[in-house]
Amino acid sequence: MEKRDRSFDEQRFSAIFHQPLVGVAHTDLSGRFLLVNPRYCEIVGRTREELLNLRMQDLTHPDDIETNLALFQRITQGGPAFIIEKRYLRPDGSTVWVNNSVSALMDAEGKPHLLMAISQDISERKRAEFQLRFLSDASRILSEWPEDAMQALQRIARLASTSVATLCLAELVQQDGSLCCVAAAHRDPSQEPLLHPLRKYASASDSPLYPVLQTGEARLDTHLDHSVMAVPLKARGRVLGILLFGTSEPGRNYTSDDLAMAQELAHRTVATLENARLFREAQEAIQLRDEFLSIASHELRTPLVSISLQLELVHRLLSPESRRQVETRFSVVRRQLGRLSSLVNDLLEVSHISAGKLELELADVDLVQLAREVIERMHVVFQQSGCEVTLHAPSEPLRGQWDAARLEQVLINLLGNATRYGQGRPIRVSIRADNDRVWLSVRDEGIGIAPQDLARIFGRFERAVSRRHYGGLGLGLYITRQIVEALGGQVRVESELGRGSLFEVFLPRTALR
Repeated sequence: MEKRDRSFDEQRFSAIFHQPLVGVAHTDLSGRFLLVNPRYCEIVGRTREELLNLRMQDLTHPDDIETNLALFQRITQGGPAFIIEKRYLRPDGSTVWVNNSVSALMDAEGKPHLLMAISQDISERKRAEFQLRFLSDASRILSEWPEDAMQALQRIARLASTSVATLCLAELVQQDGSLCCVAAAHRDPSQEPLLHPLRKYASASDSPLYPVLQTGEARLDTHLDHSVMAVPLKARGRVLGILLFGTSEPGRNYTSDDLAMAQELAHRTVATLENARLFREAQEAIQLRDEFLSIASHELRTPLVSISLQLELVHRLLSPESRRQVETRFSVVRRQLGRLSSLVNDLLEVSHISAGKLELELADVDLVQLAREVIERMHVVFQQSGCEVTLHAPSEPLRGQWDAARLEQVLINLLGNATRYGQGRPIRVSIRADNDRVWLSVRDEGIGIAPQDLARIFGRFERAVSRRHYGGLGLGLYITRQIVEALGGQVRVESELGRGSLFEVFLPRTALR
């Protein structure tokens, strides 16, 4: 019976030992090899005779030795079995990743006698993990630098040279059709000056990589001592540039999986390049628009002032009877001129804000008195709209260091909005304060604002209503917000469709300078 059990154990061990899918090695407690199977020899790239003269730590990658030895010593002292992912160095300098499952074989006294390691080559899995990690890190870089594609490409080239490549180049096609290298990195920074000839090589018309730019097809070249892949950056059927990856790492040749990874990176890079282009064009368009608004508002203001002066002069020259006959028409013209002047002033204000020229003239201001004066001046506007305006404020002065003209503009904008959209219903203006802050609110009972529009109504030229039914340029709330924030405060809105809106302004008693 005992012989039969021993025979069975020997057969089982032989089956495991000669398993073609995993490597098996026995070592003594110092790590010296005693027994290895053929698959283990294949994994580490050495013969059985070579291994029997070495220790396991002689094969281990220098960066993994410390961790490996700590686990090794623990198991030789009776500690538990362990599993570790580590790297072996092959004689040709290449690296192989393995999953090592190490356990101790006990002697008759139950003490560790030998160690057995079962090794599985996981290099392909590790390569896939590195590729995914690289793509993830590269995507993060692209998302962090959406407006500066050149900076993003340089960072990606540096990332690639420390992970999936020995060197990386990024070249973009210029307007004249020539190539310009915008990013270059080498794993050894001292070798980066040597990339200059390679830049010219990649850009030359006789370069084997040049057809990538002509055909838009990726290319993979493998040689004895290096491997290179080049992928085009394509958008709208046009090649924008090329990403080039090269490796001279021993035993490391690029495969179709690597090429697929590079093509995916190229796809994500193109999206960033296009976004950067669109952002740049949008910024240029905005700048042109702001310049036009500034010029147009300046040019319009002069004739408007002249028309207003001439109108008043004509009014004075008329006889009393003639004045009575045309007074209604004169009032209409004055209102329209005032409305046009207000629009021009808003355009000019926006151009100043865009240029960072919103100037404040701080002085001691009584907010309650200012509100009374604005409401009184807008009396005709409220009367025409049918809105009754009430002011709820302290009876005593409420003073702070603000810009009176700017605060007046805020009040006019908020009251103008409440009148325009208030449907002839009451408007309530409230003012309160503590030692450090004041609160100014304007509540109407008009049409209200849809929830999806609340976040955007403070933007330039933004409106929550149809232009067909309501006038204005959509600048009042934008200007209001800019003024309030320049004074160190905040403005917010609460609203519900059909139930009106509440605009609240919070200001420090002493504005920020």
